[in-house]
Amino acid sequence: MKLSPVQLIQSHPIKLFVEQNLTYSSDAHDEEEEESVFKFEHMTNIDKAPSEDGRNSYFALIGIRNFDEAKTAPYKYEVVVSGIFSVDISQISPDTNCDDMAAKYSLTMLYGQVRELLAGLTSRMRNGSVTLPTMSFMDATFPKKTEKDEDAAS
Repeated sequence: MKLSPVQLIQSHPIKLFVEQNLTYSSDAHDEEEEESVFKFEHMTNIDKAPSEDGRNSYFALIGIRNFDEAKTAPYKYEVVVSGIFSVDISQISPDTNCDDMAAKYSLTMLYGQVRELLAGLTSRMRNGSVTLPTMSFMDATFPKKTEKDEDAAS
């Protein structure tokens, strides 16, 4: 076993919102209603972060919220978590894109925190614990800068 080249330096919840659906009854739900808790949307962001020690550092953010318009899910929720990550380029092969690796692994780590926070909060609520499904961010890539982005930065 060895250290991952992508290390979580720090992370913080930015938003934690869980509201119980008072009309939900676990006795009266069917398969379609059960799946409604997993009908969620997500947003992600990753960018390079300043680093004093010369490491490749990144700021990443992930947010998850459900959109249960029919109110068939036990909860309405929104969770946003941010983190700072570093990538040790000496530990990755030269043909690996450091930025893309940061995107894949930072979002994966932060999503795990979102799952844990939501499960922990809902475990103490009347409608019972909600555990989000495991998701993969292995297809995530670092956003490419456009000419418009570069012009705005200068």
